[in-house]
Amino acid sequence: MVDDGVDVFNPGGNELQLTLSGPPEEFRITDFHYDGVEVTLTWESVPGARYSVLFSTDLTEFEADVVDSFPAAEDADETTYTFPITDVGVDVEEVYFQVARNAPEN
Repeated sequence: MVDDGVDVFNPGGNELQLTLSGPPEEFRITDFHYDGVEVTLTWESVPGARYSVLFSTDLTEFEADVVDSFPAAEDADETTYTFPITDVGVDVEEVYFQVARNAPEN
């Protein structure tokens, strides 16, 4: 049975409720700057959230992190993080960055 966007399944008297929603909000890195020494990334963020900045040298594995719990700006909808390029290694010819929102802490 579907009622007001909520699907309720009732097998044998036990009720399971599934709430359906649309796709996640778009998330974007809005600015990138590299001056030969430091990298600056700016991304859309949610005040109070925490983010990880990950990097990869092959665009496949994003297992290494530059920072694993950076706080979002409290008074803006974008957050900026600057770090030395040496945080990703000294002999890197290509590097790719990914920003991920951390799960809320309970």
